[in-house]
Amino acid sequence: MRDEGYADDGLFSTMGEFFLPLTISEQELQKARSSASSQAQGDELQGRIAEVQRLEASSAEATMHRWDIDEKITNLNRTMEQAHVVYLNDRSQVNTAATSREQAEKLQQIDRQSQLTRKQYTQQLLSLKRALDLWINRIADYEKQIDEHNTRINNIQTELNQPQRAVDKGLVKPARGFIMYGPPGMKLLFSNFSI
Repeated sequence: MRDEGYADDGLFSTMGEFFLPLTISEQELQKARSSASSQAQGDELQGRIAEVQRLEASSAEATMHRWDIDEKITNLNRTMEQAHVVYLNDRSQVNTAATSREQAEKLQQIDRQSQLTRKQYTQQLLSLKRALDLWINRIADYEKQIDEHNTRINNIQTELNQPQRAVDKGLVKPARGFIMYGPPGMKLLFSNFSI
């Protein structure tokens, strides 16, 4: 229309978009759709694979922390057992030649010291168990996220490996009409609008 001398009032590009479904071939449309869809799915696939790798690294690090805490708990339990053995030895070695009052005071002192030590160890153990639960929950969360991403990755790969479907011509219907506006004479040129 520009070549015929008509003034461009901004509608020529809109008209081009309007008539595009009438001028594009099925092959071109299929290529355009498949390349855009494949590109978007490929980008999503790469992003999810990178996210799975990051989550696996975080999960491995969390697992190392978990095993460190497990080892600390095991060592603390051994220390508590050794402290109990020392407590029993100290009680059995109380001087039997001393008076019963001196024996009672010495036993009370050993008991108080043992209770204080046991209380400290118990607090440390509780703290370690809380930290262990935290790491176990993090690992479970990482595994859940990894499973979700892997499921989506498998779905995307399945979609990408499927053969192309034929273009549905119902999706490429032209608009029912086009109304032009402007000086007199232009209105009637393209006014085959049907409802």
